[in-house]
Amino acid sequence: MLIYIVNIKGGGLRSNIYDSAITIIFFIVIALYLGVRDYDIGTDTVNYIRDFRYIEQQPSLTGALDTIRRGSDPLFTVLTFYISRLFSEQEYLLLLTMLFLVPIAIFIFKLTKGRRSLLLLAFLSLYSFKYMAINTIRSGIAMSFALLAMYVFFHRKHWLKILSSSILPVVLHVSSLIFIVPMIAVRYVKNVNVFYLLILLTSILSFIGFGLDNIPIVAQALMESERASSYIEGNERYQTGFSITYWLYNFIVFLYAVYFSRKIDDDFYSYLMRLFIFLTSIYYLCFNIAYNDRIGVYSWMLIPILITYPFIKKNIFGKIGGGIVISLLLIFQLMAILYLNR
Repeated sequence: MLIYIVNIKGGGLRSNIYDSAITIIFFIVIALYLGVRDYDIGTDTVNYIRDFRYIEQQPSLTGALDTIRRGSDPLFTVLTFYISRLFSEQEYLLLLTMLFLVPIAIFIFKLTKGRRSLLLLAFLSLYSFKYMAINTIRSGIAMSFALLAMYVFFHRKHWLKILSSSILPVVLHVSSLIFIVPMIAVRYVKNVNVFYLLILLTSILSFIGFGLDNIPIVAQALMESERASSYIEGNERYQTGFSITYWLYNFIVFLYAVYFSRKIDDDFYSYLMRLFIFLTSIYYLCFNIAYNDRIGVYSWMLIPILITYPFIKKNIFGKIGGGIVISLLLIFQLMAILYLNR
């Protein structure tokens, strides 16, 4: 209700100050809610605590790097090693949560001076938000920093900032290349018809059962990776194959973005839409792969921005009706509940 009043009924500098205060308070509450949690919440919390305890016992950083996840995601291991020297395991969870939330907060405050709480609400409406903050925190942190990298890259900041912000997510979690490479590519391919064709083609291929696992060179590369091969081999408890619900989840956003990209004529929004289509197309081709939601999160993280950007930057609440965006966020929350109960 506070977010509704500030964003739809409010206006002016005073409203922006209230909005920023609400946003900061909500971030603090979320950090405490997710960071000070029991170890039995989430499937991976206990695994992170186990790794923390093991690294804490290592006499040197080299020993930790050689044994934890066989040297993969080294920066995360380095962070855990030094955190274990200064903080407890409960504080470790809180710090990881902060590492996930702070880049998102910085991104929100850089993107807009008003209606920040609305964008935060949009992020909270995603199933993947809590999922990344608890179960896949390593990739979640990498994805948060990738959002900042996207902002820096699009606005053509200093080359050193672009380079460092783009490398950091990859060092944290190599799978963030799924986001970083398209982030760069779509900046230079501006013909939207190419992307429209891409999402239609991948939708058809996904529907008939064709995916990345059917491309020999890709399948072979995945099988050679111990982590990726588990996705190809599958899991009996995980639903794979084309699903109209999960296809529609992204496709509705695609249609929404197409409509508003024509209505507001904004370069950044057009860039976001092209990136979302590219990432969605990759996700569609991963429907046959177990744990494909770990691929889907890279497109899902753009959904809050795509939904709210026309309202927070172009001030079209009065023309369209502010309740529409709130309704959309509720719809996506309901779809997230369906996802959780699949």
